[in-house]
Amino acid sequence: MDNGADTEEAQKQKVARKRIAIAAEALSSASDVKIPNIPKTEAVLRVLERAVEGNLLFDMLSLPARQAIFRSMALQMVSAGTTIISQGDTDATKFYVLEKGTCDVLISSNATGNLPRKVHTYTSGSGFGELALLYSAPRAASVLAITDCKLWVMERAVYMAIKRTYQEQLAALKRKMVASVPILAVLSEDNRELIASALEPVEFRAGQTIFRQGERGDRFYIIQEGAVVVSKTADGERSVLARLGEGAYFGERALIKDDVRAADVMADLYTVCYSLGRKEFDALLGPIEDVWRFEALRRVPVLFALSEQQLFELAHCMKNHSIAAGQMVFRQSDPGDVFYVIEEGTFTIFDNSGRELARVSKGSCFGELALLHQDVRAANVKALTDGALLALHRDDFNTLLGSLTHIRHMWRFEALRKVPLFASLSPSQKSQLCTALRPLRVKAGTAIVRAGDAGNTFYVVEAGTCTVHSTQGKEVGRLGPTMYFGELALLRSEPRAATVAALTDCDLLELGRADFLALLGPLAKALEAQTAKM
Repeated sequence: MDNGADTEEAQKQKVARKRIAIAAEALSSASDVKIPNIPKTEAVLRVLERAVEGNLLFDMLSLPARQAIFRSMALQMVSAGTTIISQGDTDATKFYVLEKGTCDVLISSNATGNLPRKVHTYTSGSGFGELALLYSAPRAASVLAITDCKLWVMERAVYMAIKRTYQEQLAALKRKMVASVPILAVLSEDNRELIASALEPVEFRAGQTIFRQGERGDRFYIIQEGAVVVSKTADGERSVLARLGEGAYFGERALIKDDVRAADVMADLYTVCYSLGRKEFDALLGPIEDVWRFEALRRVPVLFALSEQQLFELAHCMKNHSIAAGQMVFRQSDPGDVFYVIEEGTFTIFDNSGRELARVSKGSCFGELALLHQDVRAANVKALTDGALLALHRDDFNTLLGSLTHIRHMWRFEALRKVPLFASLSPSQKSQLCTALRPLRVKAGTAIVRAGDAGNTFYVVEAGTCTVHSTQGKEVGRLGPTMYFGELALLRSEPRAATVAALTDCDLLELGRADFLALLGPLAKALEAQTAKM
């Protein structure tokens, strides 16, 4: 016997029990119902665990939640001949586990007046009374102690409190776990919520194989608690590649493509994972490649005016492009006709002097102005690591959706529609203003307007984030895409009331008073009167 191995395994089990106890304690203390903590031996806990196997009350609860309930259960000793449950009782608030003794289940028929009929016998290790708790129905039968019995009793209020707390904690945990997986983190909050709700719990005992090298992969896993060992067999020798713990994930490539597992994964100790299959993912959101591309496109400012359907169509026509570390994607002054989204890897954007302008990785994009107009590249882009890009050519874009210039005009129209000052303007008048808006690129840290300065320009944020500061220098707000500032400067020659600065590099649209009055001069007095009522 390998005593060293036995000692190591015993230590692992001890750690697992400690983790379960801590989780159970959190569930016991997080509820608004007073939950007792009654010490029990390991033997008693094993009896309780076996008694609830396959029981509807406990079917969807984790081991820590079940442990919290077991710890709350109170001991009840009854003598032979005692009625534990009475048929027809509507005050059904208890579930029982029989540790020792024998009980008969009796059913009476009021119609015949016969003596109660025995329909079942409970022996040590049995659980009973759960149906009335599940369905708030009267007790369907009586339970009579045939011998002296030792029972453990669970209160319905305690069960409901622990279950509610567990479900709340579980929902928050699942959302956090989904956000920690890179291929899922780029999804919108609503889509992450959908995926989180679809995650299914699965428990593995120490030493249990989760999947084997060479098997077809169709599920991925996130570890809630415990640990797994990842190993691989090559040339007849098995080597350990990694040991993954709480919060880690594995098998995520199964969501992307139908491929065989590249390694064995085995539970190193008692482990709880949350799992999702590719079929379930596709049923919720569609193929992950298209969803991921859609999410990336949705964050591109020049595409904000597109509908979700149009973005999905664009995502579907993007092409994969592999690139090696050190390879140039494009050079400054090259013709620009392709837009890129980074699927894997890290890239540097730099000018011809060698100064790095930005470093971008998974989920970021560059070259989007190539979709808007034919122009030369303003900077160099090079792969720092091996990577994968999704590429969209301007010709494909124009074939699918038409000119982006028109689409961008629509985006500007929608932005102006949100400005109260322009609420009374006709669509034609708003469209005229759109043509007068001028693009303005502002570097991070630049003050766009300063408090006290004369105001004569109105701005819409097209991309980036701006901060608003009071005259005392305190930050009082932030402005993002489609938000605006300085609209009263179009009507009144008043000093700016606040300072607005670029927190990040920003793309703005500006409209001067002279252009505004040239287009809508006859309406100026009416607009000013309308503004005075706001």
